[in-house]
Amino acid sequence: QNTGNPHPVVVPHWKEGSKLVVDAYLSNSVQPKHEELWHFWKSSDIIFGWDDHHSSIESQTFNFTKKSIPENFWRSLEDNKMLYVHYRISNRNVAEKGTSVVWAKVKMVRYLDYVEIPKRRYLVKDWPFIGSLVPADKREIDGIAASNPSSSGETGYWAPTISLQIVADWTQWPRSTLPPLVAHSLKFNPRNSRNEYLPVVYTSQLGMTR
Repeated sequence: QNTGNPHPVVVPHWKEGSKLVVDAYLSNSVQPKHEELWHFWKSSDIIFGWDDHHSSIESQTFNFTKKSIPENFWRSLEDNKMLYVHYRISNRNVAEKGTSVVWAKVKMVRYLDYVEIPKRRYLVKDWPFIGSLVPADKREIDGIAASNPSSSGETGYWAPTISLQIVADWTQWPRSTLPPLVAHSLKFNPRNSRNEYLPVVYTSQLGMTR
């Protein structure tokens, strides 16, 4: 690994062209146990790469309804509670236990703040026929406003689009000059004294782009 380089480096553990399997699960928990995961999607033989010859892009549309998912997940949405999609990415070409799988998660429910503003009608007292509808003094006006107070809160909704991105990078980073932002994102193979890093995986609510 260090041939021709006087400084220790960290290298990618997964090789270019590896075949990946991606499973998607729904859960109420940010760190779920196995029994708390509900499997709803699987894609096999995704190629781990960075160009048109060694890369894969796949999209899938799901219609989550009250009848198509377990009741507890739908109830969570009705109660404004959080749901997560957990991705399990496994590498068929890596046999070592503990280094062949990486996980990622994304929030399935987003929250929108809202404010309800009371409706008010301001009438001109001098208008014919309707002038009598205008309150006589400020106390009556305050009384009308008090009977229609504004309210605020938040409501949950399904994220319309979520995406999973696997960073295909085979950079050999000099350990002494590893950028802090990069070091923060890397997970290392525990079997070789942190010389090999696992792929960076991230999720978003943007459509998949190339």
